[in-house]
Amino acid sequence: MLRRVLRGVVVDSLAHDTRELRVASLALVIPDGATVGLHWAAWAYGADTFPPGRRTDLRPTVVVRHGGTRLKGDRFLVRQTKLPDGEPVESDGVLLTSPARTASDLLRLAWRPHAMAAGDAILRAKVVSHEAVMDEVRRYSRVPGAKQAMELAPRLDARANKHGEELDPLQDPGRGPSCSCPRSPGAAGPAQVLPRHDVPGAARRVRVRRARAP
Repeated sequence: MLRRVLRGVVVDSLAHDTRELRVASLALVIPDGATVGLHWAAWAYGADTFPPGRRTDLRPTVVVRHGGTRLKGDRFLVRQTKLPDGEPVESDGVLLTSPARTASDLLRLAWRPHAMAAGDAILRAKVVSHEAVMDEVRRYSRVPGAKQAMELAPRLDARANKHGEELDPLQDPGRGPSCSCPRSPGAAGPAQVLPRHDVPGAARRVRVRRARAP
């Protein structure tokens, strides 16, 4: 039996899910000169950081420099960014954003709870130190999302082992309100909202999210 790893890439279902297998799979779909970034760079380093909505999209994200060559293909997604000296790094012939840059990007660009979970996962993979992530976050202090990254980076904890949707918002006032919501899709009754006075509009946002739940 076969297991799909990426769009257009399958492996033996008994093959171990190793970093080497992940990088070799990326090498089959990433164009020459393109750099793997964001969740897919973290994936290549052995950290699974995908939010729930992205776990079934098997197209890696590649990043290219602003003004660089436009890439086209149906097996990957393209994002333009700044890549300073020292970026990217090479792993078995595949270009990746460095572990510190990958963590910094996810802390800036991911939804807050998922950003924290992603940062924790990258530290847990033991491919970068907390200090190196902090330095990288400070390096990009004037780009979109920098404020969130600066707030979250000091709170990263490699011992944490939760997906973003499981995080307790009370751990961080900026993550949003806390609510006791039925976890079973078939559970009856409205969500109980616990007001958070330090987060304007918190109760309203909780009700909206619960209304969209299946």
